[in-house]
Amino acid sequence: WEPYEAFEYYIYGCKEEDAYEYLREYETEMNSVIDISNRFYEFVNGVGIEQLNDACEKDVTSLVSSVMSFVQIIIADVERLANEIYGSNGVLHCEQIVTLYKDAVEDTVCTDLVSSLSWGVGTMSFFAVFGHIIVTLYICYNGFLEAMKSDED
Repeated sequence: WEPYEAFEYYIYGCKEEDAYEYLREYETEMNSVIDISNRFYEFVNGVGIEQLNDACEKDVTSLVSSVMSFVQIIIADVERLANEIYGSNGVLHCEQIVTLYKDAVEDTVCTDLVSSLSWGVGTMSFFAVFGHIIVTLYICYNGFLEAMKSDED
């Protein structure tokens, strides 16, 4: 995988092989984490706190509550992360990247840069013409002064 392949993939409308296909395997892993966490959560809820207390021979209510809260947070965060990366509006979704590319490259290079260059050329042209007029007038004025001096002599 080369970095330019990713740009080609998105520039040409995502019609070639996905340059980020190797990242898709992590989606499977994230879904596995979500599935295992959900099964663990359902298992602990199915067993119940009383049975866990009896099996451990002490009160584990606060520990189980903490673990269950942690598992819920993990499930929510991994689901959100998976959606942010792989979802229909995720970071790797073709339309997201093409929009970013269009805003960053095409609009900047093709529109803003051309506009800036035209202002630069216009400004430099103005200074060139104005400078030419100033030099011409200076030469004429010096010639006029020399002519006046020679007439006085």
